[in-house]
Amino acid sequence: MPDSAAPSTRLSIPAALAAAFGFWRERWLFCLIAGLPYVAAMAATYGFQAQMLAGETTAAAGYWLAFPVMLAISVCLNAAVYRMALHGERGPFLGLALGRDEWRMAGATLLVAALTMLVVAPVAILFTAVFVGLTMAALAREGAGPEVQDNPETAFALLGGGEWLAVAAIAVPLCLLMFWFIARISLAYAATALRRKVLVLQAWAWSRGNGLRLTAALLILSLPVYAISFGLIFAFGAGGLIVPDAAPAPDPGTAALAALASGVFGVAVSIPLFTGLYAHAARLLDPGEADGDNPR
Repeated sequence: MPDSAAPSTRLSIPAALAAAFGFWRERWLFCLIAGLPYVAAMAATYGFQAQMLAGETTAAAGYWLAFPVMLAISVCLNAAVYRMALHGERGPFLGLALGRDEWRMAGATLLVAALTMLVVAPVAILFTAVFVGLTMAALAREGAGPEVQDNPETAFALLGGGEWLAVAAIAVPLCLLMFWFIARISLAYAATALRRKVLVLQAWAWSRGNGLRLTAALLILSLPVYAISFGLIFAFGAGGLIVPDAAPAPDPGTAALAALASGVFGVAVSIPLFTGLYAHAARLLDPGEADGDNPR
């Protein structure tokens, strides 16, 4: 990915976090109101998913209708919140709109998703190959028969402490690398909203020299936010939607209620926090008039 010259601006983690909480404090209600259609679509999606997990095949049509709608609304919501954060503008319907900003955000979203898949796929293949190799070595060491080899849970139980340490030694750096990549590539959303043109690779260059600080700020916000978000889903008894093997599939009503709780938290807390962080980073790291292409 292209990088520019050495950065002239240093991102301050405390200042970035202060900006995130400042935007949340000022605009949480705007984000909540603008996010209501997204929360409704999310509740419908979770409800249909619960029906599918319960074996109701007729729910598939509802799910594949609700899921794309949820994604489309999420793009509009992302554009709306960044438009408010960076330009102080409000859309006509609950703060939402459907115009050039939304199409640009959709383009940035698709490019970010494609680049993320290009990075995630080889990393996942590498980790899977190492993990399978260690498992096969453990099976050979224990002289396990076909009945064990065909049962993943039993096979994994044969891994010793040294092998699990090897797995951790590979998994932790790969996870941190992926989080660093996501922290930097996610600046594309704010850059696209700020410049009002699709910027993905250019936005990557903006964070050069500040990638670790941006990653650290995002990590500090993400740990409690996602812990609460997923905790709400489990607290409402819908953990089976996330980890099917760890919890029973919830009934549709429970799933929808869990989605409402997690969704409201997401649009009122998570979205303004992350938007505030990246809006601050985009303003700070934007080369601005240096490249003569920053409409104000």
